[in-house]
Formats: sequence, structure tokens, C-alpha cells
Amino acid sequence: MRIVDVTSSYKYLRSTSQYLSPKGESKSVKVETGDLVMSICATIGRPIIIDIPACIHDGFVWFSQLTRDVSTEFLFYVLQNKERDFVRRRQTGTQGNLNTTIVGRTSIAIPPFGEQENIVRVLSTVDEAIFKTNEILAKTERLKKGLMQRLLTRGIGHKEFKDTEIGRIPKEWEVDALPDLFNIIDYRGRTPPFSESGVPYIGSDNIRNERIVLDNKRYVSEETYDKYMTRGIPNGGDILFTTEAPLGEVAIIPRNFRFCFAQRLVALQCKGAHNSKFLMYMLRSNVVQKQLDGWATGTTVEGISAKNMKFVKIPYSEDSDEQGKIAEILSTVDKKLELERNEKAKLERIKQGLMDLLLTGKIRIRGD
Repeated sequence: MRIVDVTSSYKYLRSTSQYLSPKGESKSVKVETGDLVMSICATIGRPIIIDIPACIHDGFVWFSQLTRDVSTEFLFYVLQNKERDFVRRRQTGTQGNLNTTIVGRTSIAIPPFGEQENIVRVLSTVDEAIFKTNEILAKTERLKKGLMQRLLTRGIGHKEFKDTEIGRIPKEWEVDALPDLFNIIDYRGRTPPFSESGVPYIGSDNIRNERIVLDNKRYVSEETYDKYMTRGIPNGGDILFTTEAPLGEVAIIPRNFRFCFAQRLVALQCKGAHNSKFLMYMLRSNVVQKQLDGWATGTTVEGISAKNMKFVKIPYSEDSDEQGKIAEILSTVDKKLELERNEKAKLERIKQGLMDLLLTGKIRIRGD
């Protein structure tokens, strides 16, 4: 069992990505179905209930031999509610971590067993809804991945194909270098001072899932914006492209959205009569992402330099109608994904609110 197995699971560990030989198993700590463990390195404070026999390493603490007065599922929710607190209390170093002493000194409130069971029933109901939403999200993401693979390599209705330096594409399609398709507005190498309010600042961490996410809000003053944004102003419909941390995320800029940007991010303005959404999806295609990885440089953080962008080749249809149809199909799936992500976020807020009330005794649901 590895940390990645915990982060990719929801409440219960039902599979692992790797296995041990009999010799490895004999040198490891074995946990059984129904046991509770929590990660204490890398991802800090993430609990999981074991649903298959497994072995753990020293990146976990194991809550064994719980007394009859404590429900395993109740303790799971208590630990889950304390994850942020565990993160704050981690030891500093190359990789922050907890230890059994820090965990062992954590005080928790234990209501009567019947009340624990009632709390578990309430929170489990919300968890079931979150789990179902996760399943829909995973299914829709698989659908999108399959559509992108087909539409961005075979197009719509093509019968003849040709081999190119980046792979097989429809005969009518072309291949150009990234700078031949876009004007690039690049503010890398400059870092503006932030302010409490003013013009929104967009960083690479604000670009996720082909959209701009403003959960990490930063601002620059109007004076800084006017002084700083001298290399070009992006327009609505242009593409924001992350050049590192992470590399290759994209988003379309909304209309009338005024913002500042700098490190790890460039704006791409389409040359000619191209559909910017089509090219945005093409930048996320496997064929382009592999090239980005191949031309990336750096040790701690890999990114692509301005001089290496000219080596990234992009296939595209010259038919604006075909570009529009492909963009519309993928946008429809993205709208479905956004609805499900919003539903998941709403359920998670409800669950957090319930945990804050039920696990602190602010609201009591006593047992029989």
C-alpha cells in the first residue's frame, strides 16, 4: 500500500497499484480488512479504512485494537476532519511529515457509541452521494479522453490519411509550429508586487481542467497593472497556456476579463481564422503533450522555454466548420464535467459543515 493508493481511493482501500513478494510481505507490517490507517508523509493526515488485506510502510500510522467504545468509521471521520490540523502540525524538512508522537498527542471528543453510529450514518449518506458523483466524473472523463483521441487525430468524416513527423492525420489537415499558429504574449521573468485588491492576478495554479479557477485569489494595484502590462494585452477568446508547474494546462480567456499574469504562463493569440477552442483542445491532445514533455527542460521543475516552443508541432484542420464541430463536441462534455464538479464541491461543503457540527458536539444526535 502506497500513498498514491490512498489519494486515489475514497474512504475504503479496495485495490493497490503494486504488490509484494512473500519475502517483502514477511518484512512488512500487515493490516487486515476493517483496520484504519492514516498517511503521515507526502500527503499528510489522509485516513483510509482497509477493505483488503495489505501491507504498509513507515509512511502510515496504524490504529489497531480499537476499544469497543470507539467505532472505526467514527474515528475515520474524526481524523478526516482533522486533516488540515495535521498538515499544520507536520514537521519541517525536505518532505514534511508527522510521527506517532504528534498523532498520539491529538485529543478527540468521543460521544457514546450509539451517537457515534448515528453520526456515521449521516456522514456516510453524504459520502455515498460524493462517491456516485466521483463515478460519474470518472466515466465522463473517460468519454472525453476517448473523444479527444479520436477527434484530434482522425477528425470528422475523413477517409484518407497521411503520415507526418508527429503521426498519422487526415490528408486534408496541416501541421505547423506553435509560433506559426499563435502570437505569444510572454511576461515571464517579471514578478509584479501583489496588493489586497485591484486587478486579478492569474498564475499557473489558476489554470485547471481547461478553465480559469479563481479559488486562489491574488491582485495587483491599478498602478502596477498600467506599469507592468506593456508587452501586450490578451483578449477574450485568447488561450492561456502554462509553461511549467504544471506544463501544458490551457484555458480560454473570457470576454471582458481584465487581469495580470507573469511567471509560468503565456497568452496565445490565434493567427488567421482559427477556432481558438479547437486549438486549445489540440494543445491538450496526446500528440502535443508528448512533444511538450520532450522539449521540457529543468531539474526541480520542468518547463518549456520560449526558444523551444518553435519545435512543438500542432496538427489542425483548415476547415473552420470542422474545427467548430470538434470544439462544440468537446465543449459539451466539458459542460457536463463542470456540472458534476460543482455538484461534488457542493456535497463536500455540506459534509464539512456537518462534520464541524456533529464531531464537536455543537449538534447532538443521540443514540438509543
